[in-house]
Amino acid sequence: MKNFVTSKRYSIYIRSLIEKPAIFHVLAWSFVLIMLSLLTSLNGIWPFDFYFLNMLVILPAMLIFSYTMDWLANKLLFRLRKFMLFFFFFAVFTLLCSLLIPLLNHFLFFGLFYPRVFEQVPWFNWRLIPQNLILLWLPYFIISIKTFFVNWFMAEQEKLIIENKRLLAEIQLMKIKLHPHFLFNTLNNLYAMAKINCENTSEYIMKLSEIYRIMLYECNKEFYKVTDELMLIRNYIELEKILYDKRLKLEFNIPEAVADELMIPP
Repeated sequence: MKNFVTSKRYSIYIRSLIEKPAIFHVLAWSFVLIMLSLLTSLNGIWPFDFYFLNMLVILPAMLIFSYTMDWLANKLLFRLRKFMLFFFFFAVFTLLCSLLIPLLNHFLFFGLFYPRVFEQVPWFNWRLIPQNLILLWLPYFIISIKTFFVNWFMAEQEKLIIENKRLLAEIQLMKIKLHPHFLFNTLNNLYAMAKINCENTSEYIMKLSEIYRIMLYECNKEFYKVTDELMLIRNYIELEKILYDKRLKLEFNIPEAVADELMIPP
């Protein structure tokens, strides 16, 4: 029971990611910007606001990389299963966005917000590429986790829908086979009872008509009342009692008071 409640709670969280993705993205990017700025400031000589502003300037490169790769992951990984093509694009966009970061720093950060005298010389340094990879891959890793769980959840929901349709089709097939068989047997019973002028024939016909009323009109609905289901069971048992008389001994213990609003699938 505990595992069921836990899995149900997880499904609610994942459904909220699907229905309200903007909240997740705002929180994720806020976390990424603050964390990267804090980590950079711990190893640097400038205050926190310097590095936070720097992260805001290079944010377009991170956004381009993360959402482009997220879109490609949905297309190539989860739908087409083309892993090599995905990793090729991953390498290409990693290189391009890694080169975009120093360009944003040179022309925007030190061109608009801070004087160029604070900029390192030379402004483009290949040794900073590994640091740029962290700036690109960390936010994408967070977004890819969300994408993975959303795709997994959607696949599981699709499996459940297919399984439910299969079960409904099996139930409908059983009903199609059951109705003529049941009618054939009851008509034979009626014939035998009428032939010997059985005094319970009229009661048998009344119970039979009530059963077919429920089967024809109530069971075609998506849901119907539990009380109707109990009445169907009781009437069927009464039919068998009339047919077998004292030879059939059956106890049927169900509370008489059942809420009318309780519904079940037919």
